[in-house]
Amino acid sequence: MRRGDSTPPCGAPVSVGKSASTSALLSVLHDVLGLRLGIITNVPHSLTSFDVSQLLTNAGVMARLDPSGVITSHDAQASKPDAKIFTDISREFSRENKN
Repeated sequence: MRRGDSTPPCGAPVSVGKSASTSALLSVLHDVLGLRLGIITNVPHSLTSFDVSQLLTNAGVMARLDPSGVITSHDAQASKPDAKIFTDISREFSRENKN
């Protein structure tokens, strides 16, 4: 995949490198401040939600994210900047806070 490409060739492995500054920031937000963290992302049709979770795990950030806080454009059946993808995750977080 060339820099700037948004869709990898079908079946091509995609990797995300670890960043010390990202890990430190997520650690402070999650561990120190106690914030629930999530990711909202548009993904190509060739990637599943499981693939996204694996990428985040390999990048070392999944452990700091709320399990229900990872939403893909496939999950929401909408892509950013469509408001639906944001309202879906907001609704999910609100529902969990009431329990």
